[in-house]
Amino acid sequence: MGGRLALDAGSPEPLQANSQPDEEARPNLSSPLVESPRGDEVAPVPDPDEPLVLVVEDAEDAATILFELLRHHGFRVAVARNGAEALVRAHTKRQPDLVLLDLSLPLLDGWSVAKALRNDPNTSAIPIIALTAHAVPAHLERARSAGCDSVFVKPAPHAELLLEIRRRIRRAAQVKRPA
Repeated sequence: MGGRLALDAGSPEPLQANSQPDEEARPNLSSPLVESPRGDEVAPVPDPDEPLVLVVEDAEDAATILFELLRHHGFRVAVARNGAEALVRAHTKRQPDLVLLDLSLPLLDGWSVAKALRNDPNTSAIPIIALTAHAVPAHLERARSAGCDSVFVKPAPHAELLLEIRRRIRRAAQVKRPA
């Protein structure tokens, strides 16, 4: 069972995600690499100086769509499939410039991940955007209280999400390097 998913992200070319790896579409392994959401493939990165977004999403389809959307718009992307893995990836030598965080995750939920990132001086400045299917106001407020800078209810409008990602990364860079 496999298939192809296409979506329009407000750009001239629709984004596509395969549910099965395409053997003929293997990347050039001499290029800088980023792990795919499935963890079994790598994709060339257009520019190693572009911002790195850590996508924390346990649903494979959603992780793949976010991975492709962000890559299509020039971001480098790393994917974590649970909260514990997100904390490990946030503490790597090349920290993410932003964390895109699902709140309902296995092992450690997104609210706990956000609190842990905010309470650690090494990660406290990384912007966090929460993605949630919980449209209940109390859940949204809980995400903000946990340390999320923004909260989007799924399915998040891609254009608005991309705009917020760029805005948060730009703001964080200005704090690091005052103008």
